[in-house]
Amino acid sequence: DRCRQYALRKKSARGKFTAMCDVVNKLPQEVLARHLRVRFAGRRDVARVEEFYKQHQATNQVARDLGAIIRASELQRLYVIEETRDNQIVAAGACCAHCDGRYVELGGAVVRWKGYGLQRVLTHIRTVQSLVMTSADVQVFCIVEPGATGLRERMRVLGFDPWQEPPQELIEELAGEGHSGGDYMIFAADRVEEHRLGLLELSRRRSVTHIGDGTAASLSLDVLLNTDAHFKKALESAAPIPT
Repeated sequence: DRCRQYALRKKSARGKFTAMCDVVNKLPQEVLARHLRVRFAGRRDVARVEEFYKQHQATNQVARDLGAIIRASELQRLYVIEETRDNQIVAAGACCAHCDGRYVELGGAVVRWKGYGLQRVLTHIRTVQSLVMTSADVQVFCIVEPGATGLRERMRVLGFDPWQEPPQELIEELAGEGHSGGDYMIFAADRVEEHRLGLLELSRRRSVTHIGDGTAASLSLDVLLNTDAHFKKALESAAPIPT
């Protein structure tokens, strides 16, 4: 009798396992496979990032040339979010320093996988690096093309306000790099703590959820944090509010 009961329990457990596998196998593979990591992009990543921009950058975004991508990578201010299964880039963004580093532009944020809040993730990272990790008097800004009303609103929610009179030296430097026009938006420095806390929460939660269908994707910041001890310290320390 004991042997028979054991066999029945084993058969029942095997049946439940098989049923569970059937359910999992019916899920879309793209949902099961979404495991993302964030990291700094180096010089060897430049060609991939440039190609990613060419394929996925919107027509109403400020274009980034190869020189700007290279400079950002050399300063360790170029970031990619990759799908770990095949290393494909699903989002990328950079910080571009101007006028001897006094102004830092959050530029080149291109997101292929929409709905997971990856632009917000990139903004968290770049804001923390630009404002928390430096003692210099730095002003962070972005440029939005006139027709990009949706992007302008998203950046406003993230702490950027219209910059009515950007410095002439900044405008001239950008013009020399081939960028002209667009609406300047400046980051409200007293909101930097929101981004530090948001990034800290992401490092602990380790996942993002699609705003539409509710599917989750794992998100690892380990590579980013383990690459730069200063970044990790800045993330875990209380952020000073720049004046």
